[in-house]
Amino acid sequence: MPDIRRLGPGDWPVLRAARLRALEDAPYAFASTAAEEAQNPDAWWQAGVERLAWFVSEEGDVVVGLAAGLPPEEDGCPEVVSMWVDAGCRGTGVAEQLLSAVIDWARGIGAQEVSLGVADGNRRALRFYERAGFRLTGSSEPLRSRPTVCTYEMRLPLRDRSGRS
Repeated sequence: MPDIRRLGPGDWPVLRAARLRALEDAPYAFASTAAEEAQNPDAWWQAGVERLAWFVSEEGDVVVGLAAGLPPEEDGCPEVVSMWVDAGCRGTGVAEQLLSAVIDWARGIGAQEVSLGVADGNRRALRFYERAGFRLTGSSEPLRSRPTVCTYEMRLPLRDRSGRS
């Protein structure tokens, strides 16, 4: 099983390479495009590593999965964003490990729930998140990179280690 680790400030080149791979591999799933993000300067990537809680799954020095926790805005809840697993590693448990890392991060910052958005038509992701306990909220919005596609909000209540919400 690949190793999961949280990226630190010096890991922005790892983030850049992995994020661009994800955007190229699964453009239908993200609110941005590889072409847009490839133009971002190094400082943008550096700031991104510090602003979000980025986790990677690595086999040796190859990133095979990526996910991030977006800190909550005032009175909001943290979000799982940028979830991606390399096609060759899908169905191997990498996604579960990454999602668990982001959920543990959210618990660690005191969150009571965590949210995410899943793009219309991404049935595999929808089923995965439902198996993990996420439920559709009924809210949706257009995907920024493709406004004709909706993203559907899902939420997961977090329980402490004793099982209480």
